[in-house]
Amino acid sequence: MKNLISIILFGFLSFNDVSIGERKPLPKLSNDQYKIVNSLLGTDSKVKLSMHTSFLYHWGNYLNTDWLSKDPGFCTYQKNGFEKREISDHIDNRTLLAMREKISNISGSFLLEKNKIQSKDVKLVKDFTSNNFLYLSPPVIEGNFAVMYIKLLWNEKIIFFKRNEEGAWSTFCEFYLVESTRTDGIS
Repeated sequence: MKNLISIILFGFLSFNDVSIGERKPLPKLSNDQYKIVNSLLGTDSKVKLSMHTSFLYHWGNYLNTDWLSKDPGFCTYQKNGFEKREISDHIDNRTLLAMREKISNISGSFLLEKNKIQSKDVKLVKDFTSNNFLYLSPPVIEGNFAVMYIKLLWNEKIIFFKRNEEGAWSTFCEFYLVESTRTDGIS
């Protein structure tokens, strides 16, 4: 029995790329992802922000024009002098599908770096047990569009961003996830 345990333990340690007690460093956001985070937070935000991004997978299921068309959300976008409200006027299903694929490939948290956040009043916190601060997903970029999930207390939102010709990102649609939508065919 002792030999069997030794063989199993040796096999586990041999085929695992991380030895016991050693941790892999968390990946970091790209410069473009920080531009999106900073466009969301602004330069004078006073918020407690989780230093680890959230990697909940459920929110990717909402990225389809069927669900997004049922939720009026809040979209602002000017085209030919008229304000458009439908997200499908801006992002097609192919882009949403590519974003969902990228979300499903996120394998864990990313580490946020204080020196890359423009607002000096943002406090990064380590605590995983509180709802009293802001959680962000890593921004998911597809072409000139990006999406991210945010959670503060019991409020969950999906926010869409668009990159302009100068490379700056700005919010153009926000969709709240509420308890009633979570039980509407998506679990």
